[in-house]
Amino acid sequence: MAGWSGDSTPFMRETSRRFFRRVCNMRKFCAFLMSLAIMVVSTGCSCPGGEAMPKLKRTVEVERLEQFVGNWQGTFEMKALGEKEPIKGSGTSSATWANADKTMLHERFTGEMGDMGKMEGIGVWMWDAKAKKYRNWWFEDVGTAGCGSTRYNEKTKTWHMRTCSRNTEMGFRTVGRGTIKAVDDNTLQWTFRDYIPFPLTNLPLMKVVSWSGTTTRNK
Repeated sequence: MAGWSGDSTPFMRETSRRFFRRVCNMRKFCAFLMSLAIMVVSTGCSCPGGEAMPKLKRTVEVERLEQFVGNWQGTFEMKALGEKEPIKGSGTSSATWANADKTMLHERFTGEMGDMGKMEGIGVWMWDAKAKKYRNWWFEDVGTAGCGSTRYNEKTKTWHMRTCSRNTEMGFRTVGRGTIKAVDDNTLQWTFRDYIPFPLTNLPLMKVVSWSGTTTRNK
């Protein structure tokens, strides 16, 4: 063989042995995956020792979400980039516990804004004990799908939100910053700002829409 020096037989033997070992190791790995799959199917993906999967705990942070439970109505204003006057709107929402343990909050909301028509959506809140913050997800019938995180400031009674969303109809992406302040047990004041993000990041670059509103609990 051109470019080879000496006897190539030892090299070919060593190459064959290495190839055989790789095949054996791959077979062992595939056998391991198969046994793991069988175990998961037969045990129902339970925890070691046959224990049930741990559930979210009803902590103080989770109980704080009781502040949002109930039926609400409110008014708000939206001002878009380049517009001189804000657009006024109104809406209603209802928040209930999504599970029997009362650890996940589910929200439905309906809003109407001038000539833009009616909008409906759903949202979910959950406490992330490891990250020490709340997780949020929401979906709207205008094509918006988003997620975010929220922290609560006990001194100011204010929720601080950071979000990232995408409009599935038009394809654009925004990031948001917002606050929810409890004026009293039945009144919430909120603000929100939508930004075009820096490319390939979730950092705000240019504000495109700002919102503000007040909601009150139905008694």
